Amino acid sequence: MTIGMKRRLKFLPTAGLSAFLAMMVVMIVPGIVFAEDELSGADQLRVLNEGYSMLYASASGLSNVDKAFLIKFESDATESVVTDASNYMGELAANLEQLATDYPSLRLDLQPLPAIERKKQSAATAARIKSFAPIVGRTGPNFERTLLLTLSGGLNQLRHLARVMAAEEREQNRQKLLENAEQRMDGLYNRMVKLLNDEYYIHNTYEPGE
Repeated sequence: MTIGMKRRLKFLPTAGLSAFLAMMVVMIVPGIVFAEDELSGADQLRVLNEGYSMLYASASGLSNVDKAFLIKFESDATESVVTDASNYMGELAANLEQLATDYPSLRLDLQPLPAIERKKQSAATAARIKSFAPIVGRTGPNFERTLLLTLSGGLNQLRHLARVMAAEEREQNRQKLLENAEQRMDGLYNRMVKLLNDEYYIHNTYEPGE
């Protein structure tokens, strides 16, 4: 694949960049664990609220991914899928906020990860900021490939989170939202993986439904 190097990237201030990349790290770390045995009402609500909080934090961070670096993409296909992912995550975050308004017991502000995991996130975020830094960081196809790999990895975690939450959720409206979120993220994830395979991988190994 040959892509012209005519366009460059502009960057937001470090604070905005850090917030965005922190969301990327949150999406790829181990999350909550659902017990195999049925939980009591209070325990189930606590575990689900941990899941809703992680889903909301990630969706909020991703809702501006197409603007985080004032990106000027070199690939129309990459721009399309990143923009679609950003738009849907904004929609999902808004839907979760409305859900929390409709159901006062639903929490979106919990921090279920232990302190050591959050420290690991900070270290990973700092490393990712360095890799995206102007001049010395990634640009062009290298940047787009890294962005797609990061986003697809996060979407893979989030779509599975939505699936297991939907299986645990007992309220029909919330369950429907989670099932729809899983389907939408499935579609975005598969588009990104196919694009990576078509444009950035040496060997054609893509199979639908992976």
